[in-house]
Amino acid sequence: LGEDIGEDHLAGATRAVLMPQTVSPGVDHTLMVRGPWPAIVTTNWDDLLEDAWNNLPGKFKQHRGRLQRFYRHQAGDLLAHMKAGVRPLLFKSHGDLGAGEKEFVFTHRQYRSLTLNETGTRHLMSLLCSEYSLLFYGCSLTDPDLLGFLDACHEGLGHAIGPHYWVT
Repeated sequence: LGEDIGEDHLAGATRAVLMPQTVSPGVDHTLMVRGPWPAIVTTNWDDLLEDAWNNLPGKFKQHRGRLQRFYRHQAGDLLAHMKAGVRPLLFKSHGDLGAGEKEFVFTHRQYRSLTLNETGTRHLMSLLCSEYSLLFYGCSLTDPDLLGFLDACHEGLGHAIGPHYWVT
């Protein structure tokens, strides 16, 4: 579809459909942003995690600081913040609906380009898979791209990765 109508047009149409003003974060989003993990990595394009953070009581946010959002071109900055113990961090690995077309991953071709050409993101994700247990939220257990990436990490690092968890 992206090739038929153009990826920029497809991203704009997706933005119009997926960013309704009536959607608000649920309890699950609030639990995720309050969690103890060093970072939340998401492929979701919406702002529900950011909205959940903004809806938290001020006392909690004052203790934890502000939710810092990173995109793929900032993978090195995210890693530096993680190593420095800065929390909470949000990595939007497929961009979001307001980040601009270069960060937006919608088509398989864009995903393939990300996995083959964006070495910083690939190295960051490999490091996260080997150093931390990951919680995958809202993604399919049959996603061939995600499973392919995890399989590649497992082949390269063996049983040193994980364990990882899914909430679907």
